[in-house]
Amino acid sequence: NTENLSETGCFIILDMNRSKLARKTELQMVFTDISDKTPIKGIVRWIQEWGSSYKKLPGIGVEFSEIKGKQILELLNA
Repeated sequence: NTENLSETGCFIILDMNRSKLARKTELQMVFTDISDKTPIKGIVRWIQEWGSSYKKLPGIGVEFSEIKGKQILELLNA
């Protein structure tokens, strides 16, 4: 699941107890809600662990490093 989706990135909710990622980790994401399933490349910019802030979900802040314009439009309208 994602939150705070924008043209430049998003927050991905993850169970950080099972998935440890470091800042600057490069990753590829496929968003199932859009027609173009080409992987979108991104970089982990920040990490939010369980319990790091009251009522905040755990996950990662990702900056898109390679994404098609059509994918951005579809994501923003999904």
